[in-house]
Amino acid sequence: MLHLIRNAELYDPQYRGRCHVLVAAERVVYAGPDVPEIGAGLLASDTDAQGAALVPGLVDIHCHLPGGGGAAGFATQV
Repeated sequence: MLHLIRNAELYDPQYRGRCHVLVAAERVVYAGPDVPEIGAGLLASDTDAQGAALVPGLVDIHCHLPGGGGAAGFATQV
């Protein structure tokens, strides 16, 4: 199945501007200014990013395994 992300501010890692991105099998198969034509029944999702930043392949490794916060002790952890 295909997933279309419309109107995203694309960084790959350079800024590419407002783009539409098509994903198939967890891979970007198209990124560009024109909405790709997709056959009926092939599109699993169609998301409007509304100008949000999209950075394919970015993995945010910053995490808090025991919970966030906690500055005032265990009871304040999220």
